[in-house]
Amino acid sequence: MMKQTERTMKDTVASDEAKLPPEAQDRIHKAVQRWRAELLCLWKLCPRAACRRAHACSADPDFCVERFTLLVNEDVRDAVDTLHEAKLLGRSYDEARAMARPGSMEAYDRWLANLHQPSSEQPRSQACEAD
Repeated sequence: MMKQTERTMKDTVASDEAKLPPEAQDRIHKAVQRWRAELLCLWKLCPRAACRRAHACSADPDFCVERFTLLVNEDVRDAVDTLHEAKLLGRSYDEARAMARPGSMEAYDRWLANLHQPSSEQPRSQACEAD
């Protein structure tokens, strides 16, 4: 459960962002989406060779986040959202884990473990074959 000071800080960040020009809001959105894509290691699933070579999102992060959302379990998405919220609040990783809904960080750990299996052990999805 979020404390009152955390809610106030989150509201302040949202309020400050709303005061920015649309171009700045778009840059913030892209940065958050890129961060989310990198936390989820979506570059491993991305059909773009440049992303796989860079081991990071090197194109439009909305592409992968939107394309692969259905592959990402709700618990994993919750964990990433909690990590993002914790970062906004200046919390450590351990504090973020404590803030997370039960089971979500474990689901995130499993997601990462599955993505980091050697490729010979990893099943290929149809989405990854469109290269």
